[in-house]
Amino acid sequence: MQSKQTHNSIRSKHRSSDILTELYGDTSRYVKIMNKEASKLKKKYPDKILGKFFSMLPNRIISISTMVLCDSLSQDLGKRCSDSTLAAIGLNSLPISTHDDVVDETPASREFIAGLVYAGNISALEGQNILFRTKQPHVAIALNEAVNENHYLQQLTVYKLWKGQGTISSEQYFDGIKHVCIFASIGPRCALAIANRENLKAKIMRFSTGYGRAVQLLDDIIEVEEDRKSGYSSLPLSEGKPFKQSFKEIRKNIRLARSTIDPRWRRMSILLKRLEVFAQRVERQISG
Repeated sequence: MQSKQTHNSIRSKHRSSDILTELYGDTSRYVKIMNKEASKLKKKYPDKILGKFFSMLPNRIISISTMVLCDSLSQDLGKRCSDSTLAAIGLNSLPISTHDDVVDETPASREFIAGLVYAGNISALEGQNILFRTKQPHVAIALNEAVNENHYLQQLTVYKLWKGQGTISSEQYFDGIKHVCIFASIGPRCALAIANRENLKAKIMRFSTGYGRAVQLLDDIIEVEEDRKSGYSSLPLSEGKPFKQSFKEIRKNIRLARSTIDPRWRRMSILLKRLEVFAQRVERQISG
């Protein structure tokens, strides 16, 4: 999901905290973990600007969602995901969000740009330290691979979707948001490493493609007016209200994600159902 601020016309009913609850249910465990890590970071790196961004860890959907997806699949595969492992995943996800903020919003203040970049980098490296201290190099490798793939594809997104080219085709759009499919795979790929089930990677990547596309389409529908002003091109912006093609693609990609998971994976099935219900609510709101 892009880090752009949510468009006000829908934000009144779908604030970040509300979206977290709608998509992931009770996130108190993950918020508590990130609160603890944020406090550690602020104490270890006592800078006002860095502290401001460390404090965002418990509220950043990008960090919480990777933790939820890892924990859900781990449990479905019969393994417990420890708090320390979840902390490492959440910490490593923060730079995806803070670097997005630099690219998407580019603050005027140099100290805020620096804070976003360095807070994200510090957070990620501290997360890696957790995995090495707890002797989980296999999880660190899976996490690094997924995050770096995401960073690479986000660089390409700058060329593909941030040139203000106006109307784009669905093919151009889905090519431009490949990074979101990789982002959606971060937690599940860590879960596969935890459960020693790398044989499921191809299936999980198909799930992540469907799940990631559906979430990004919803995000771009919600933020369509802001994107019009910022020069970001999207399928929802190209087609306009009532976004019939975009909602059709959302349903199609949720079906794709559902077709790839084992019906016995109860927690992953619940997450897909939550996404489906949220999409239906947004569609009803837009249609009037």
